[in-house]
Amino acid sequence: MILAAFQRLSDITDDMTGPALSRMEPASKEYLLSARDQEKARDAVMGRDLLKRLGAFLLRCETEQVVLAHDAAGRPYLMGVQEPGSGGRRRTLVPPGFCSLSHSRAFLLAAVSDEAPVGCDTDHLRSRVYPLPALAGFFSEHDLAALSQIHDPGLQRLALTRLWTRKEAVFKLIGKTDRQSLHLLDESSVRDALGIFFSEQMPDQKEVMTVAVKSDADTSVRWVCV
Repeated sequence: MILAAFQRLSDITDDMTGPALSRMEPASKEYLLSARDQEKARDAVMGRDLLKRLGAFLLRCETEQVVLAHDAAGRPYLMGVQEPGSGGRRRTLVPPGFCSLSHSRAFLLAAVSDEAPVGCDTDHLRSRVYPLPALAGFFSEHDLAALSQIHDPGLQRLALTRLWTRKEAVFKLIGKTDRQSLHLLDESSVRDALGIFFSEQMPDQKEVMTVAVKSDADTSVRWVCV
């Protein structure tokens, strides 16, 4: 199963951040409590908690039973808490590459899977038209040519934002270190050559949320509320 969930930052209250902070791992809690920018720290707490809650939903367990960790490449993964008689070992429940987290200035987005690698990205809909030549270092000639054929400014901004979030979601999915070379690939090449499909949501028609899934099987993303 592949799940995705999002949360508006404006909906987060103090009554929500306290329990979320209490569920953090000790090292993460200490870091976040000492952060100079408390607003960013709050967003980080709630993002991690959203990912853990989504993982608990997938695994049919309590959020407190899920531990969020990162591998050497910085990719998140979920583990189960220590069980009696386990010798202090924790069991990996969702391996690296099978969960992803993103945030914009308005939303948090999380995706988690027990069947295929995933990546996600969310971005506010662009508010202005960018000169296409200025985007040459971020998109392929094929992508820029496709954007140039869209003459309505609003539709072009939408297409640009969708294209950006798709490539960023793929970047998180495959863990590629060279972000620019990935962006310079044609969007169709990323989709077809790598065997990736996309699922998208647009809350309030002002935010573009994309989940990328690498799978050869016929599958789908289930968007849930956690």
